[in-house]
Amino acid sequence: MVRSQEGLTLVELLITLVLLSVILTLAVNYFVNNARSLRLEEAQAEVVRNLTGTAEYMASLLRMAGYDPRQTGNFGITEATDTSLFFTLDADSDGVLDSVQAEIVGFYRSGDTLYRFNPQDPQSPVLVTLFLDYLGFYYYDGDGRPIPSPLPSPYRNVVLSEAQRAQIRSVRIVLVGHSSRPVGGRRFSVTLPTGQELQSTHFLYRLEKRVRLRNL
Repeated sequence: MVRSQEGLTLVELLITLVLLSVILTLAVNYFVNNARSLRLEEAQAEVVRNLTGTAEYMASLLRMAGYDPRQTGNFGITEATDTSLFFTLDADSDGVLDSVQAEIVGFYRSGDTLYRFNPQDPQSPVLVTLFLDYLGFYYYDGDGRPIPSPLPSPYRNVVLSEAQRAQIRSVRIVLVGHSSRPVGGRRFSVTLPTGQELQSTHFLYRLEKRVRLRNL
């Protein structure tokens, strides 16, 4: 039998090469899969952190909607739709609505960006967060009944009247966001309240938060 200079037969050498190839392939697959899992975990953490912080920020302001320590009746929800919400509050307790950001609050989405209304310069809104695919608001009265009732399906093109806005006692915020970078080799999907199915190579996440309006 023919042997190599190192004393291995050609058959033994071929077997060794095959084994090394298998081990190398397994090692590469292991590291590739680990890298993909890490990217997915990072994407999940990024989106959850972003949406959770955004929801908490919005909720903290919403809880102050209609704050009116002098009971003037000049403060409350001024616009309520399925995709935007505006309200006022008496931040300095003087009984007068001032055209400042602290007393006129509004949230709306444009593209994949969430903005807060800037009453001092409506053309220059304040950026709240990026990578947002959907912003929705649901409204409820003091008994927990939805406004309007029944809710339209799909939920879109909802604009509450003044009388309906006066009944609002809690709001459910719905946010759908995506990761800043795609997750290689994966596709994700989320069904929006509008009935549309959103698909992306970026990780998608839906978050909801119910907020009681304690000043209304």
